[in-house]
Amino acid sequence: MKIIIPKLSLLWLAILGIPAIAANVASAELRITQDPKPWTAPARKARVKNPIEKSSAAVERGRQLFAINCVACHGAEGKGDGAAATALTPRPTDLGGKLAQADSDGAIYWKISNGRAPMPAFDPALTDTERWELVHFIRSLGTPPTPEESTLDSYAELRGAFEKGNQKAFQGAAISLQRALGQLPDPSKAPGLSAEKAKALHQDWAARLERAVAPLKSIAALKADWADAPKMFLATTKGIAEILDLVPTKRLPHAVILWQGTKGKGTEEFWLQWQEKTARNPYAGDRREDGKAVKTWKAPKD
Repeated sequence: MKIIIPKLSLLWLAILGIPAIAANVASAELRITQDPKPWTAPARKARVKNPIEKSSAAVERGRQLFAINCVACHGAEGKGDGAAATALTPRPTDLGGKLAQADSDGAIYWKISNGRAPMPAFDPALTDTERWELVHFIRSLGTPPTPEESTLDSYAELRGAFEKGNQKAFQGAAISLQRALGQLPDPSKAPGLSAEKAKALHQDWAARLERAVAPLKSIAALKADWADAPKMFLATTKGIAEILDLVPTKRLPHAVILWQGTKGKGTEEFWLQWQEKTARNPYAGDRREDGKAVKTWKAPKD
């Protein structure tokens, strides 16, 4: 599909609050084409960290930039329902949704900078600092992840780093996972439990947490040799599986499955996997052919 907007429409774009689009139109018309391919930032660009420290001031500056450059298409709350959205194909993304928020800061910055029809490139219309401030504002549109979501995402990062042999990323993911585990709510605090049962449950919960966190502490402190990474990952997986047994399934963002490897080289192999398309999943579907599901924790919506 192709929509041709003549020169006179550039004034209309500016009136709608999209001066950056008008500034980026070098010819007499803006051609908007449908591109069904997934929009993925190059891996090295996605890894770039935001050099602008997050602060309320940075988020506010990003909000002001968003109001000037993005509201007409993305809408005031970034839901993709701006005044110009109905004329665009594909429709603007819901920036607060899981799919958009799953992108790294570097990936969001790269997309803002380079654009993809019908979205224009904002480099050089906006400075580097302004584009990074926009990233901070876009992040503010998303719903903060629950401790359970943070735990599973950090676990997926740990598995990815392990698979790629990236020791530095493995260490970083271990730190994030340790922090996420520490934020999980203690099930012994649930209402309706007797004092005796709550005490026993708390002790059990603390012991399971310690077993899951112990290998992560070694990884984070670089006390373990990289040759021990498989053993450390296995211990972490088993520890989290024990924790999941005590987590109310209503708190899980999606069903989680414990898989056991069946095509290994004589070594024990377990990993956690889930089906949610917008989540960071340790393995693609074809990897499951090398193992069997041994346990499932089902979320209510599943």
